[in-house]
Amino acid sequence: MAKAGLITRNRQEEVAVELLTKAYNYLEKKLNTTTNLVFSRECSYGHDSFHAGFYCDSNDKEVRINFRNLYGHSIATMIKVLGHEMRHAVQYKKGMLSDYAGVRGRKIRNTNDYTSGIWNGKREFVRYIDAPWEIDARKYESQYADEAIKALNIEEEVKTILPMGKQTNKDKKATLELVKSKGKHILLSNSWITDKKRKQGGGYTFVLNKDLPKDFNIKNTKDNQWLYEQQNILQFMPWVKEEVPYGGLEFENLIY
Repeated sequence: MAKAGLITRNRQEEVAVELLTKAYNYLEKKLNTTTNLVFSRECSYGHDSFHAGFYCDSNDKEVRINFRNLYGHSIATMIKVLGHEMRHAVQYKKGMLSDYAGVRGRKIRNTNDYTSGIWNGKREFVRYIDAPWEIDARKYESQYADEAIKALNIEEEVKTILPMGKQTNKDKKATLELVKSKGKHILLSNSWITDKKRKQGGGYTFVLNKDLPKDFNIKNTKDNQWLYEQQNILQFMPWVKEEVPYGGLEFENLIY
């Protein structure tokens, strides 16, 4: 699960937190629910998952909004996600939904994603997109959001767009080219290096052929063990990293 808490980075995010909190308070009162609103920047269930938000009834009845996957979207869209999660809270409160298992580690909402839960007393195991509790939440998300926006008279403010973020990617190909530039070599698992500080952050571990005995054979047990003990000749090349824009994900591909 993503780390809870959010330190705003710009004025748009400050406005988003302010308006989302107002909309949440309005819906809490209207729907007579007792939940906890949590903001986070990290993406739940893995760095590459597409979660924009979620509701967890067993975890302090948490309504979570993930900013990272909502970069490039309007605050109005964020309140729509909020409305969706608040509907899940209502489902639990009314006993419509219980024992929701969900699917962890899901990267994108698609036809291959299955989920399970008890809906109106019946166990369901269906595609995520076809889950009755998701269909119901999508039915009410805009209704809840539009009503909150209108009641709070924030129609103009919610047009504000969250700026795109930045994502640091590792370039394995460029890193490997740097290793090759060192000369003929043998690539090794990072577990070969015993000093964890040397390989912190990730990269390629290797040994240059010129540093090996003439008849060295990596497949030979004795040679293999010898090399493991020669930590001084093992080399490490950290990942070449590049910073790229992140955000603007298609709303229909988001999970919430």
